[in-house]
Amino acid sequence: RSTDPNQALDQLLSSDKGLALAQVLQTRLKGAATATSLKQWLLTALVLDLDPTAGTLRNTAAGFDFMQPANWGLGCEKIRARFNRHLTTDKKIPTSLAPIAQQLLMSGMAPQLLVKEVPPAITLGSPEWVIFTTAVNRIELNAPGATANMTYQQVMDFQKIKPISAEENRLQAVAQLNPVIDWAVINNHLGKNN
Repeated sequence: RSTDPNQALDQLLSSDKGLALAQVLQTRLKGAATATSLKQWLLTALVLDLDPTAGTLRNTAAGFDFMQPANWGLGCEKIRARFNRHLTTDKKIPTSLAPIAQQLLMSGMAPQLLVKEVPPAITLGSPEWVIFTTAVNRIELNAPGATANMTYQQVMDFQKIKPISAEENRLQAVAQLNPVIDWAVINNHLGKNN
């Protein structure tokens, strides 16, 4: 077993037991078989086991609101630590499994927190956070999960590439929407509304 959350998750997704469970899910729920469908079924089962309401509230995973006032002004590392504590304390996830659960849940709801080497000065609610999370969203719209393997500098280098088509301009606008709304809520320009 690996202690790296990404490797541990890959091992689980490739294990005989994991694939057998995914096969049962796919068969019973009459899912279409594709090259990646078994892993998708297993990932979905894991996410829903950890968070039965996954995807129903923006900025929330397993009952943890990433936009809660206690996180305002904090950087990625401190927000990750608070989420990890929530998983182990409130959700009773064993300490050894919490990094895997954290990785899985944040990849869908808060991928910016998985980017490596984010400077502590990049804090939730700052204009720099808006630029950073916009860049993360833009990458994730094109390649879901990609930013978990990127550094802050790589993300920001990508952000420097200007859209060159109408579709890329549209994706840029979509990528910017939630970070701007979050900034406006934190800075009292907009009321919070899920």
